[in-house]
Amino acid sequence: MADRTADLPPDRLADLLGVGREAEDLDSPAAALAALLDAPASPDPASPASPSAVLGRPCHELRAYAGKSIGELLTAPDTDLAALTALKDYAKELVRRARLDSQRAAATALYYAAIAAALVGHGRRITSHDMGKLAEGLADLLARPWFPPELVGMMARARAAAERG
Repeated sequence: MADRTADLPPDRLADLLGVGREAEDLDSPAAALAALLDAPASPDPASPASPSAVLGRPCHELRAYAGKSIGELLTAPDTDLAALTALKDYAKELVRRARLDSQRAAATALYYAAIAAALVGHGRRITSHDMGKLAEGLADLLARPWFPPELVGMMARARAAAERG
């Protein structure tokens, strides 16, 4: 049997083995969310964790964002609604597939961040959630100590918009 790790770059191999990380960091929502935000947004069916592989469709709406991370798409004002909707759908499927609580929490945060980005950046809803429930969900995430500071401003603005209805 061929060694499938032989051709991996050292940093990727270290990531797979968890080298250089504390054991508890591997199961933390902060680490799981950071990994999601740093992941490439462009569809890559060869990668089992990419949006196109997870959703089982080409995700053409993300092709224009090749070279950008998911985190960059969430915070960029020019990310279109179709791309944000694809990220929301991707996160929803990740929540469904999550095996660890940390993965579920991170995917849920990504889900709400995509909804928030559409609300703040475009003034549009990409969810059928009641605005009151959406505001509650956003508030809950903002209260989490592991929630990344780069998303706090957008999420707070989305929460205020949801509270206004």
